[in-house]
Amino acid sequence: MVFDDKKFTHCLRTQIYPDKYADERIKSILKFALKYDFKNIILMFNGEEFNSGHLDVDELKPWVEVIKKAKLIFAEHNISTSINPWFEFGQLDRGRTLKENQRFTLMVDKNGKSTKMVACPLDKNWREFYLNTLSYYVSEVKPEVLWIEDDFRLHNHDPLEWGGCFCENHIALINQKLNKNLTREEIVNGIISGGEVRKAWLESSWYALDSLAKLISSKVKEVSPSTSVALMSSRPEAHQMEGRHWKQLLTDLSSNGYLTDRIHLPCYNEISPKQYLYFFNENSMIVRAFIGDEAYIYPEMENSSFSLFSKSPKFLSFQLESALPLGLKGMTYDIFEFVGNGAQNEFKYGEAIKKVSPYLDAVKELNLKPSELLGLTFPIDEMSVLHRKAKTWYELIPDEQKGVSYFSSLGFSFRFSTSKEFHNESIVLTGQNVNNFSNDEIISLFKDNFIILDGESAKYLIDRGLGYLIKAKSYVEHICNDGTYSFEVLNKPYKGMHQYRGSLEKYAGNYVLIDYEKDINVLSNAYNYSHEKVGPSFVKGSNFIINPYIFTSFNYEQFGVLKDYLFTTSIESKEPLVKSIYQGLYVYLFNKGNQKVLFLSNACGDFSSIDLLVYNLNINKITLIQRNGERKEVKFRYRNNRLKINSRLSYLNTSTFIIE
Repeated sequence: MVFDDKKFTHCLRTQIYPDKYADERIKSILKFALKYDFKNIILMFNGEEFNSGHLDVDELKPWVEVIKKAKLIFAEHNISTSINPWFEFGQLDRGRTLKENQRFTLMVDKNGKSTKMVACPLDKNWREFYLNTLSYYVSEVKPEVLWIEDDFRLHNHDPLEWGGCFCENHIALINQKLNKNLTREEIVNGIISGGEVRKAWLESSWYALDSLAKLISSKVKEVSPSTSVALMSSRPEAHQMEGRHWKQLLTDLSSNGYLTDRIHLPCYNEISPKQYLYFFNENSMIVRAFIGDEAYIYPEMENSSFSLFSKSPKFLSFQLESALPLGLKGMTYDIFEFVGNGAQNEFKYGEAIKKVSPYLDAVKELNLKPSELLGLTFPIDEMSVLHRKAKTWYELIPDEQKGVSYFSSLGFSFRFSTSKEFHNESIVLTGQNVNNFSNDEIISLFKDNFIILDGESAKYLIDRGLGYLIKAKSYVEHICNDGTYSFEVLNKPYKGMHQYRGSLEKYAGNYVLIDYEKDINVLSNAYNYSHEKVGPSFVKGSNFIINPYIFTSFNYEQFGVLKDYLFTTSIESKEPLVKSIYQGLYVYLFNKGNQKVLFLSNACGDFSSIDLLVYNLNINKITLIQRNGERKEVKFRYRNNRLKINSRLSYLNTSTFIIE
């Protein structure tokens, strides 16, 4: 990985098994890298099918010798080598167990179930063992980057139930922080209830990982000062359940000042492009915002089933270019089988990557940063778990990111902020996001911002005695599909017909029936299957709108024509805002001072021209970054907030425009 390279850096992530055929694999990988301009090879070891648990130095030697040999060969062609142990404290058991001489405390879930191989990161014996092996392979190989794999986490360690470690080490640490002697069951119940026990649990989880990060950084500095340390990360809500402080963790892990993350791209197999970008915005983009502008981002491109059936070259290249709003330095590619077959050229992935490379280079030069995003504002909070109201364990998991995926899928540009104070912005509060704010902060939010709420956020405002901010007196929550409500009716003619309707029957989410004060502006009402009015649906106040449904999943009914119309015509913004008129044409707007960068990801169809709604933006000139990387001025028409750009945009492609 060449950190100061001006070009987009392609990094092939693969594994070479140390047998008598290793030279064949090295040759195959080198040929692929040279042909398709890969400048860094990330060599995994002890991974997936070949994983045999915690390897000591003697067991690691064959792997290290092959990697050293490959590194020398790659270096002759100006290709650097990084290493990626697939294994820190362990991904999951899969039938593997500790070896006879390994006395490690194993991870335990909240019910007391233990793994047979996955070690607790607090265990002193394991830490000594792990740092000794890390010292060996880093000092021997001296890689450009040491990648810490995504088993650097406390969740998702099968066969454990999801949600963290509750081994004797963690129980003791939590009790130490509380100055108590609680049982595992009492701690779990206390976490659900909230308060000091939940706080101690999050602090203990954070300490388990961050203290290890510091030890890793120190050891790498000691044995190979030129080596950078980088991390793979998973979904934001998963790491929020660990009390993660993103930037601090990368800082503590870094051995030489480079903060580097391999952000997870949310699809190992080909899915609907709209769904893919839906999850991309609620996962990858939020992680990027938590990490901050300074970090170097090389996301994980993976095809887990390693076949053309599971991912086509076209979809792979779409994933690649649609990740550009993350502000990339490059990409890591795990696109060939873990079992080590070398480069599988029949997939045609290399051709797809090379074809889009000039465009990637040109967009990289723009140096896009998360802090530059413009649009609807989504407050985010690393400590969201601390503030949540929960009756069950899984209600602890943050859900406010659903608002990001929803509004971006409607076509709105968006931004993130960790601030608690806003002025003259359009703020989206969904899920339990209001619980990340104090009462005084919420009151301040409503003073000079436009607030967009869903049913859950409205419900919690009322519970906290703040219902007056939205002219609400009380509410009753109805469960989706219980027969209470079936469809929604607009209160004025639309599209040439009266009583324009939208479905609420199947995937709308729970309905919060709110009793409002008389002067609220009701734009639509909910009806039952007998055509009886149930109550207000979409409402608008002087500085807020409420869509009174609770998003718990990919709620298809919320994408209906009626709902799109209500949001498009009701949202007010004093800041630059762009919206596509097509759902599934994803919009990212970046502020570059006198210029703006408009990035579009097309997951919905072929367009001979591009139609957008644009607010609070002066437009005198628009320049397109072409697929060959060159710039070309394009014609456009802009009047009454409607922008038409005379530029083609094909399905599963992106376009990048510079606006002056």
